[in-house]
Amino acid sequence: MAAQEIDLLLDIQSWLLDTDYACAAVEQVYGGSVNLTFRGVLKHALEDGTRSIILKQSRGFMATVQTIACPLHRCLAEELILRSVSKQQVVSFHENVRVRTPRHYGTLLRHDSHLQIMEELPSTRTLKNLLHDPETWLSARQATAVGHALGKWLFGFHHSGCDRDDPVLAKTLGENSWLKDDMFPMMHTVVEQNVQDFPHLFKGVEAKIIRARTDAAFMMVEEDGMALRHGDLNISNIVVSADSSDVLLGIIDWEACHYGPRQHDLGVLLAGLISVERLCHKDIAARVLDGVLHSYPVRSEDSAFCTVAAVGAWLFLWPWWCSPPQSSPSRTRDVEGLVEFAWNLMTRGLERDKCWIKDTVLAPLFDRVEGSKK
Repeated sequence: MAAQEIDLLLDIQSWLLDTDYACAAVEQVYGGSVNLTFRGVLKHALEDGTRSIILKQSRGFMATVQTIACPLHRCLAEELILRSVSKQQVVSFHENVRVRTPRHYGTLLRHDSHLQIMEELPSTRTLKNLLHDPETWLSARQATAVGHALGKWLFGFHHSGCDRDDPVLAKTLGENSWLKDDMFPMMHTVVEQNVQDFPHLFKGVEAKIIRARTDAAFMMVEEDGMALRHGDLNISNIVVSADSSDVLLGIIDWEACHYGPRQHDLGVLLAGLISVERLCHKDIAARVLDGVLHSYPVRSEDSAFCTVAAVGAWLFLWPWWCSPPQSSPSRTRDVEGLVEFAWNLMTRGLERDKCWIKDTVLAPLFDRVEGSKK
């Protein structure tokens, strides 16, 4: 271990020394792009018997690219929303699957960094890793149940009113737009790269039209307007643990929570599952996808079209969730097919082409729309 890494671990232990969360040992468990995440082994168990905690260290810049600024107030937004979600008891159950958020114990503040202290969920791995595992313990039925539980939880969160009686939370979320603000330039770059890789898919479409459609997909607001949203509900921010009979899903990394079009929470989740299924040929991802689609009730056609366009836009970020091996003989064909599907979804969603969408995997979005014909 490098001397710099040792100094960082010792610094965190020193920071916690005079708190109820003093640690006998600290180890880094995840080197995220924005924060560094650690596991702390407590010197003394908490009242409920807890012996380990999760620690998230945040600075005013990205952990991996220190030239990119990230506001420190994102940590306070995460703490406030997690406490509110816990208070409102936003949980969901489906068969033997339960979804909840980790408990938040507090945040230690310095002028140049913050340290969040959270519950460590038992024996967890990300949903992304579980879907990619060739020896995954998820059966087809369990995967569908996981999807149902996720969809029910997400709908419950979107309509929980966690911020309704909390003006401090509402103000903080209103100001926490850093990731949303960064998405437009990043998405333009990603889409342009896909256009360069597969120019024949966009033949005859001017660059300004491509950019305008990308912006429109992200700016579409359904009839209910702006809503409370997680902000980064991708398959890497859902952790899974299981014992012999029950499955627990934990929704983590809330620092991008804000007010925005709620279809993007659903869109980024569905895009990740579609990417894994189509590029990495993991049928288990299709089962989770089916469960989500049949458990999150989209209440209007307006909402359904917004969601379709959002899924299309997020699919351009397929390398986040599944990058097929360069040696795969079908890699180019699979990626080309996904990029074409992404462009069509974005375009057809914006054009409100229900007939075309009903022939795709996203058809269930319209099944529970009031007055829709199946």
